[in-house]
Amino acid sequence: RLTWEQAKAVYYTRYWIAGKCYQLPPRMAVLHFDGCVNHGIARANKFLQQAAGVTADGIIGPITLAKIKTLPIMPLLSSVCDQRVQYYKAIVASKPSQAKYLNGWLRRITEMRAYVTNPKNTFV
Repeated sequence: RLTWEQAKAVYYTRYWIAGKCYQLPPRMAVLHFDGCVNHGIARANKFLQQAAGVTADGIIGPITLAKIKTLPIMPLLSSVCDQRVQYYKAIVASKPSQAKYLNGWLRRITEMRAYVTNPKNTFV
């Protein structure tokens, strides 16, 4: 029974702020926010850290943020998306009963990848 305003506040606080999305380049911020909501903050942080080539401890700190600033954004976005795809496939491999969700999960990643890598989309 959340109002729209209450729901926005929950997502903003629990995912945008907690995931430090506001400290990332805009395209990555959008993808990382989606990852925080869908995978949890620590796992989404690890995907980002692995893509950046830093220790994947699940905590976004100054080392991760500094490294991200030195990397080209498109390969970084692609790497995070690829890791998310592999994660979903691993879920199904270990729990075949989850296969019914796989197409939806993969569609979400495909759509996110297309959105954040589309040069026509501007992010502020």
